[in-house]
Amino acid sequence: MPKKSSWKKKAGKLGAVIVGVPLAFIYRGRRIRGRKNPHPDPKTLIIIPEREQDGLIPLTGGVNFRDIGGYKTADGRQVKYGVVYRSGTLDALTGDDLQKLSDLNITRVFDLRLEEEAEKQPDRLPPNAVYEHTPIQAGSNPITRVVSLMRNIDRLNEFVVNSYTKHLIDAEAKTYAGIFKKIAAEDGASVIHCTAGKDRTGVGVALLLSALGVPDETIVADYSLSNRSYDMYYKDAVDQLAPLKKLGILPEDISGLLVSDPEFMRQSLRYLHERYGSAEAYLQKAGVDAATLNKLQSRLLA
Repeated sequence: MPKKSSWKKKAGKLGAVIVGVPLAFIYRGRRIRGRKNPHPDPKTLIIIPEREQDGLIPLTGGVNFRDIGGYKTADGRQVKYGVVYRSGTLDALTGDDLQKLSDLNITRVFDLRLEEEAEKQPDRLPPNAVYEHTPIQAGSNPITRVVSLMRNIDRLNEFVVNSYTKHLIDAEAKTYAGIFKKIAAEDGASVIHCTAGKDRTGVGVALLLSALGVPDETIVADYSLSNRSYDMYYKDAVDQLAPLKKLGILPEDISGLLVSDPEFMRQSLRYLHERYGSAEAYLQKAGVDAATLNKLQSRLLA
């Protein structure tokens, strides 16, 4: 009898075939009718935020690793450097990369990836870092997400914003709140990361910066910086979608999903304010009391 892991692999391949065949015909039809969704050049979407230094920290085996410090708040304060970092996957870090993280005094890593993602590509961490697996969208099915995307490929903006607002901001409020509580109580620096470091991490960092009083357009600019890593995202998509090439599904078909369009975050922040009033009110509703929120602001603001 095959091992369970073998069955999972076969089921995954079978699921891809079952889903891929009709989607390929649907998508080819859309191409023929000339309704393919245009994808903007990611380089044109980068907004350089105002701050003293660029927060990007180059890592040989990392992607999109950067400091969220340096941003000015509406009341004239500044987010401290060296307290919270954001990143993509950390599974391929080199020895030199790990030394860099150790030098940055990274003591806690929050991994937002699903269980299967974390198991397939486990994080490499510096010696003193505590690993916190805090999955976002823990109950979601990857095949379901692909089906939903392909059905809404002509309404990509709406699809992504709905994902950010309904599936992340609304559904994962307690998860994000739990992370921020631990950051408030942490003595060292923390890293928040997912696979690309732009969606689950992007929304989480946006909520954190907003709660600190950073203006929306600065948050939008920070989000747009993930476009610097677009080429790496695309390369990964090429590898992952290779089995579906014969079915007519190509990386360029979903390239719009790899882009960090500022409008995605702009609309998501607008939703946050309209539905909850503010990031502070959102977090308080999710269980972050006023004392913890003040401690979080004291830790991260100068």
